[in-house]
Amino acid sequence: MNNGAILVVDDTMESLKLLTDILSAEGYHVRPADSGQLALASIAVRPPDLILLDIRMPEMDGFEVCRRVRSSSATRDIPIIFISATPEVDERVEGLRLGAVDFITKPYQREELCARVKTHLELSRLRSQLEQLVAARTADLNDANEKLRHAAHQQRRFLRDMLASVTDGTLLLCHDDADLPVPLAPYGAPIFLSATSGLWALRKCARDAADYIGMSGERGADVVTAAHEAGMNSVVHAGNGVAQVFTAAEIEKVQVRIDDSGPGISLDNLPQATLQKGFTTAGTLGHGMKMMLSLADRVFLRTGPTGTTIVLEQNAKKPVGIFR
Repeated sequence: MNNGAILVVDDTMESLKLLTDILSAEGYHVRPADSGQLALASIAVRPPDLILLDIRMPEMDGFEVCRRVRSSSATRDIPIIFISATPEVDERVEGLRLGAVDFITKPYQREELCARVKTHLELSRLRSQLEQLVAARTADLNDANEKLRHAAHQQRRFLRDMLASVTDGTLLLCHDDADLPVPLAPYGAPIFLSATSGLWALRKCARDAADYIGMSGERGADVVTAAHEAGMNSVVHAGNGVAQVFTAAEIEKVQVRIDDSGPGISLDNLPQATLQKGFTTAGTLGHGMKMMLSLADRVFLRTGPTGTTIVLEQNAKKPVGIFR
């Protein structure tokens, strides 16, 4: 019978033998050590399930042994019961501060000794089992969360491909900033949008940018209207937003970016919000999206619970492959 491994540390041979005999008779595997150095060497070779540790020993006392045991991640959870010949309160307080779980006062009472040892071994085993259970449950939870993230990614990828297909590549659903197009050169300062200001300035800036790159009147009007609709969406659904116009004369392109901090579009509502004219529900970005898709060459959309970003791109000439 082996109820657990106990390291008994005491520099008094009589006390060491008595403890060893009592605990061995109870079915424990007892390893005696008559000094702190020998105890640490024994622990390093094979950590015990519990340590009975005399406080007052020459060269290295029990407090120092306890400090070293608690300083190692491999041994810090081993329960330590201090053995003391005196009932001094300060000594007990210091032992508890260092991490002891209990005290036993000499001379030993066999029943008390066995009861305390058994109790702390059981508590240690229960704690170990609980930690293993928590680790297993945490691993299961992490695995479930990873599967959910993967499913959400697959759903978003399918939705992105589907929306790109049904809009002839015009609508590009973005996951993060890396999916958005690289900004061109800024044309004018950022424009702050609200219910009472900003939309007219956005229209004028988009019109001037279109003229700057030599865009025709009709295509220029298209990008102005698309920018207005994107800005209006920001105001209607988020209350405000920030618009910025960019240009690149060498490639004859205008970009309009609108950012807001509204509730975004849920994946469930995204197809209707982007494809059905006039579709709108609380918290979606439906109003005007159909018009944007019919007017702009490209519409990049990133949306989530913390906000929505729309980037419109319009070339001076309609790119090959866009059939609207």
